[in-house]
Amino acid sequence: MRLMGQADSYSSLGEAPIAFGRQSVLFAGQNSEGHRVCLKLYQTIRGTRLRWGPPAETSALMDVFQNEVRALQALKHPNILPLLDYGHVTPEATGNLRNIEAGMPFVVLPLCSRGDLDGALRARDFTPLDEALPVLRQLAAAIDHAHSSGYVHGDVKPQNVLFSDDGSTIFLSDFGLSSYSLFVEPASGSGEGPGTTMYLSPEQLTLNTRTSKSDLYALALVAYHMLVGELPWSGPTLFSVIAQKAVGYARDPLTLNPSMSRRTAAVLRWGLSTRPEDRPDSALAFCEALGSGRLGVEVRSRLEPWLTATRDELLRGVSNSVQQRQGSRWSRLPTTSKATIITAVIAAVGGVLAALVSALF
Repeated sequence: MRLMGQADSYSSLGEAPIAFGRQSVLFAGQNSEGHRVCLKLYQTIRGTRLRWGPPAETSALMDVFQNEVRALQALKHPNILPLLDYGHVTPEATGNLRNIEAGMPFVVLPLCSRGDLDGALRARDFTPLDEALPVLRQLAAAIDHAHSSGYVHGDVKPQNVLFSDDGSTIFLSDFGLSSYSLFVEPASGSGEGPGTTMYLSPEQLTLNTRTSKSDLYALALVAYHMLVGELPWSGPTLFSVIAQKAVGYARDPLTLNPSMSRRTAAVLRWGLSTRPEDRPDSALAFCEALGSGRLGVEVRSRLEPWLTATRDELLRGVSNSVQQRQGSRWSRLPTTSKATIITAVIAAVGGVLAALVSALF
């Protein structure tokens, strides 16, 4: 497969993709000078065949492609995966590859052969704080830079955190779902909202909106996953997890990793606050609070509910201050969101009862 971008020509290294996304397929490739790159083609999947799809899907994929190109052209940062080139597949470029169709848009990115954070997390139980902080600080720097430029990423997760070949630098990737706005934006896409459900914030799930604070929630989840070794929820179904997240439940990280300091656990819970306004003001502020430095007066006052919460409150995953607000938050939810949460809770309870009956009989 040979592709012609705006600045150079590219050829794929083999016919087999190196990775698949929900809306893309990635090939290892090289430019005209032989430098290795990643060729990312936007597509939908029908069975085992890649499709450039019917008009409705084609329009949606073009939006994703244009969002990513626009964002990466605007965002220049050492920890954001840079855009090298872009274009569209021409009829003569498809060659013998039956799964590649003319008209597919593509972008050219650096090839990160060392892999992503998701793979690193799967390889160990948990990451010590002194090893996790350098990664989290670089990720936070990328997020804050995007926010300062008016962009909300909307899909921060370990799969979108890539390592440089020497492992010293991380890159935030996949800005296809990003939005440009300094204000609250509706979450585009289906009723489930964009991104991976496990890393979506409560407001993305229940109100179908996202702001910069939604990215901070996802950052706190990445930190929790690194420092604890798993996510804050468990349940028999995805609906049960959504219900726990919607009402602000999160397992106390100290019960899963007793070696963690109480301060670190409190900062994680702060980042996972149900209300966006209760979360840290920036990604770097969250990371600095995780570190061992002295806490400022304002940060300490905001952490106080989590630092002084009783064991029962921590086991429920919420502090008194958050609990007292649940009623007002529920009253603001639209009817459809309330129905979704109620359905999820019923499904979760049903799943637990079914598991108990199965275990007993």
